[in-house]
Amino acid sequence: MQTDKTSRRFGLIRAITITCFVYSALAASAQTERTLLTFTGTNGSGAYTGLLEDSKGHFYGATINGGVNGSGVVYEMAINGGKAQQRILYQFGPSGTDGAYPQMPKLAIDSHGRLYGTTPNGGSNGHGMVFMLTPAAGFWKETILYSFTGGTDGGGPIGGVTLDAKGHVYGTTNIGGDTSLCYSGCGVVFELSPGKNGTWNETVLHTFTGVPSGYQCNVVYDGENPYRTTLVLDSAGNVYGTTSQGGDGCLNAGTIWELSPNGKGKWTYNILYAPIGFDPFENPNAGVILDSQGNLYAASSAGYIAEFVKSQSYAEDILYQGNANDQGDYDTVTFDKSGNLYWTSQSGFEGDGDKGAVHELTPDGQGGWTYTTVYKFSVNPPIAG
Repeated sequence: MQTDKTSRRFGLIRAITITCFVYSALAASAQTERTLLTFTGTNGSGAYTGLLEDSKGHFYGATINGGVNGSGVVYEMAINGGKAQQRILYQFGPSGTDGAYPQMPKLAIDSHGRLYGTTPNGGSNGHGMVFMLTPAAGFWKETILYSFTGGTDGGGPIGGVTLDAKGHVYGTTNIGGDTSLCYSGCGVVFELSPGKNGTWNETVLHTFTGVPSGYQCNVVYDGENPYRTTLVLDSAGNVYGTTSQGGDGCLNAGTIWELSPNGKGKWTYNILYAPIGFDPFENPNAGVILDSQGNLYAASSAGYIAEFVKSQSYAEDILYQGNANDQGDYDTVTFDKSGNLYWTSQSGFEGDGDKGAVHELTPDGQGGWTYTTVYKFSVNPPIAG
């Protein structure tokens, strides 16, 4: 069975907590932490996947390890009377054929309440899979939508999946594709379409080719290794994502890209942005988010938050730069209903314990942003949006 460095790293985690942050009535900027759920191993371990909220206010997540077989769980968390109640929906089996070690940023949910996700390991071929969990008579049934082979169809999906209005599933794999181009392949973008009799069909929309051996500096090539990218779709059906590597031949700092449907099942691929030369925005590991104007926002593992402005051909505008006391290791960004941006880091604030933090950017009303450290952890949190 395939393993990766992320799975091995989080295999050591025994107890991780889910917390919420409550604004103090005395000071609008002050927040206090309240632990909602502690993972002990039997109920999951390593909450590398963030929480998804449904229309009833229930939350869904996954852990990379733990459960009866140590291969991870998918769970539901409801908050009643200020107390969190966890229910394990599915535990991945000991053989791995039903998946193993889920670590996508978030699950996806459809209008019927079915949950969708990925595991980078396991499946019938050992190279990861896409699954669907369906509620039925008090329990949840797993359906494997697709098991990757690690070849031209992709392998090792670490990112999550996104659904369109027709129920098609979009995602990326971190490896696979053309294995002659990168070690184990540079990854692919895929679409899963429902077929007859409960079957699903995979279509590879793009195969990443990465940086060729005869590369030149300051020349943009294709990206490689989308890593934890969860794709976003706009109202026109365009698909947006990132790669953690590739792009500039020398910088190898990743890309932001778009796939656009052009009719008859064909797609047009376009790199919207790639760091070149001395650009500090390097290695976006976890995709982008969209605002109402179609602008893109992303975090880099190098410790930067940036906006890519659609009206300016996706020109980069760095909104926040980590400093010596905030070492970065950023992942997914997310908006709240007021337009504030949030993200987490696993490290940073070295003189303050170096255990990570929750960060916020607030629009200042003058075209700029105000930074606030929402909370500093005493134990390193997993990165999840």
